[in-house]
Amino acid sequence: MKYLKIIIKYIGKTVLGIFGLILLYFSFAFLLGVIPKNAETVNCTKKETIYLISNGIHLDFILNRNQIDEAFLADLNIPKTVKYVAFGWGDKGFYLHTPTWAELKTSTLVNALFLKSESAMHVTSYYYKSEKFVALPLCDSQIKDLNVYIESSFIKNNNGKIVSIGEGYGKNDRFYEAVGSYNAIKTCNEWVNIGLKKVKVKTAIWSPFDKGIFYHL
Repeated sequence: MKYLKIIIKYIGKTVLGIFGLILLYFSFAFLLGVIPKNAETVNCTKKETIYLISNGIHLDFILNRNQIDEAFLADLNIPKTVKYVAFGWGDKGFYLHTPTWAELKTSTLVNALFLKSESAMHVTSYYYKSEKFVALPLCDSQIKDLNVYIESSFIKNNNGKIVSIGEGYGKNDRFYEAVGSYNAIKTCNEWVNIGLKKVKVKTAIWSPFDKGIFYHL
């Protein structure tokens, strides 16, 4: 009985510790999500619109095809009839093995959040603008900087070509090898948040969730 009480006490402390870490994580996510990283002034006579889209958890950048370099579009093998291209960054295992939330495994989630895991770029083609697109006006110089950020997130081979992993969830999307490792600090949404900082847009100091980013938009 003595050893059983010790084990139960140890398990209780472990559970409380894990709960405390989770609570601390969400507290920091909320606090740093609402505190803004203020935008820098970017002057231009005319702004163009890019978009963001969320599936409720994961954010992507969306650019009009005429805002993307033609050589990069060719490397991505984007059909001429596609009008918008979405770019997302995330955990490779999560992307490839969790096409729907119903198929999410605990091992996949733990690996993505707490272990050093490979990342992937998810590229999706849109033939029409969706009502789910959230508009963000940017100057031409900002769009160019965003393109540099997005393209630099792809791993390239010795010939300077991006490296395809394979088809995505349907005929209009595909996965590619990506730079960096996904973890609880640098999430798919924080990748978007970093991109917004690079183009001098007002956004969250840190936002592992999409809500912090949308709060400032």
